Amino acid sequence: MTKTPTSTVKLQSGVRFRAYPEGTLPGILARWIGCQRFIFNGKVSEDRYFAGMRRLLIASGEVDVKTPLDQQYAQFKNDELTPWLSEVPSQILRNAVDRFMNAKKRQMVGLSRAPRRRNRSNFNSVLVTNELFRFKTVKLASGVEARVIELGTVAKPVGILRFKAHVPYGTPKQITLRKQGRN
Repeated sequence: MTKTPTSTVKLQSGVRFRAYPEGTLPGILARWIGCQRFIFNGKVSEDRYFAGMRRLLIASGEVDVKTPLDQQYAQFKNDELTPWLSEVPSQILRNAVDRFMNAKKRQMVGLSRAPRRRNRSNFNSVLVTNELFRFKTVKLASGVEARVIELGTVAKPVGILRFKAHVPYGTPKQITLRKQGRN
């Protein structure tokens, strides 16, 4: 019997690149960040509300009290109260709920504390899945090739984000765009 050599696979967990949004893209990304934070905070508030109700019911003698833990976010979309949520792609809102569920799952297995409300200083990023971005190489007017990320769906593109790649990279399934500084 011969042994086959085992190979080790090196997984890359992430690469950071500096990106340069132009035109109206900084405003669009800021809107996406704000909407994702709004949904995340809404789910945190909803979870706290249900936890409080569960404590009250248990104190009053109810024995089997279950609280909902779901990935629904439609209750936060309202054309009168929150019209700005309809302006962002639904994938952005779905990713906010996914971030909340991951934080909640970590709490439930004892890896972290309960998810908490976020603000601009500690949640200034947006998680974008591969339905909303494509990596491309374009030729600039100066004749130089540049790497860009085309944001938005194929049917509704939002803009192009230039970046400098200082290390080789593969095509990711999701990217996190983080806003730094005052811009």
